[in-house]
Amino acid sequence: ANYLIMEAFDQFKLFIELGRCADDSNAYVTFREKTHDLIGHMTIPLVQSFIYHIMLPRSADIDYTDLVELYALSIGARVEACVPTAYTTMEKLFVTDTFTETKRKEGIDLIQSVYSCLRVTCDQIGTYRTGEECSDDIDVEAVSYAGYYQTFDATMASRIDRDILQIKILTGAKAYGAALDFYTYGYNSDVSLKDLATSPGRGKIGQIYNSFRNYFKGDGNYADTLFQDIINNEGDFTGASTNQVRSLVTGLLTNIIMYMAILEKLYDALELCYSPNTTDVSVQNFDRAVAYYVGSIEGPLEGGLAGGQLLYGVAKGFCKAFSTCHTNKNALSNIEIMQAFDDASTLLVL
Repeated sequence: ANYLIMEAFDQFKLFIELGRCADDSNAYVTFREKTHDLIGHMTIPLVQSFIYHIMLPRSADIDYTDLVELYALSIGARVEACVPTAYTTMEKLFVTDTFTETKRKEGIDLIQSVYSCLRVTCDQIGTYRTGEECSDDIDVEAVSYAGYYQTFDATMASRIDRDILQIKILTGAKAYGAALDFYTYGYNSDVSLKDLATSPGRGKIGQIYNSFRNYFKGDGNYADTLFQDIINNEGDFTGASTNQVRSLVTGLLTNIIMYMAILEKLYDALELCYSPNTTDVSVQNFDRAVAYYVGSIEGPLEGGLAGGQLLYGVAKGFCKAFSTCHTNKNALSNIEIMQAFDDASTLLVL
C-alpha cells in the first residue's frame, strides 16, 4: 500500500512540475483519475486493519469488538453510497449487534463483496495468514442482473446506478459542484451520465427520440440542458429547493437519460444483428441494455434487492400502489421485461 501511495504522490508531483496542469486540455480528467486511485490506495490499510481485528482471537482479557466497530464505521459511508443493502448488513453485523468469532466468515465475505466500492482489489489487500480466499477474477457468464445472465461483461456499465445514487446524495447535501462533476466525468461506470445524455447514437431510435427533441423545441441534448438548469438553479428551476433539486435530478437521470440509453443499446443490438459477423458486438450492446435497466445494486437474484436506482427499481417501487406486484414483491412488469430480455438474448446468439 505504501508503495502505491508514494508512487501516486510522485506522479502528482511530476505531473505538476512538467506543467501539464496548464498545457494539457485533459489535465483535470487525468488528475481526477489519479486522485481517485490514490483514495483507493489509502483505503488499503483501513481494510487490512478491519480484517486483522476481525480475525484476532478473543479472550477474557482482550476484546477487539470496539476496534472492529471503528473500522466498520471508517468505510461504512462509502459502502452505503454504493450498495445500500450491504451497508445495512454491515451496520447490523459490526455495529448494532455484538460481533463474535462465529461471524468471522460472514464478515470477511461481506467486506470482500464491496471492494469495488472502495476501489481496492483482492491482490492489493492480500490474503490474511489464516488463508481466507479472495479473487479478482470474474466468471463473466456467471454474472447476472436480477436473474439475467450476461454473455459479455457489462459489469462496469451496470455500475451507472452507483453514480446516480451518489449524485442523489450530493445534491441532497447541496454539493452541486461535486454532483456536476460526477455527472460530467462519471465515477463508478465506464461511461458518464453526460455521455449517455448527449450520445449521437440516440438519433437511430427514431420516433421516440424525435418526440422528446421536438417537445424541447429542437434541443437534441434536452436532458443535458435540463440537468445543467436544475443543478445551476437556472431557467424554469430558478429558486428550486434542495429537496426539489435532488428529486428533479434523480428523476431526470433514471427516467429520461437511462430510459433513452436502454433504447439506444437495444437499437444498436438490433441493427448489428442484421450485419454479417457482428453477432458478438450485437450481444454486447444487448447486455449493456439489460445492465442499464437493472443496474448493479439490485444484485444477481431475480426480484433484486432494495435500493435500486434504475427502472427495474422504479417498477418495484410503484407496483404496490398500483396492485401490480408479484407474490415475491417484484413488479409484474419487471418479470415480463426480464423474460423478454432472456428470449431476445437467446435469439441473438443462435
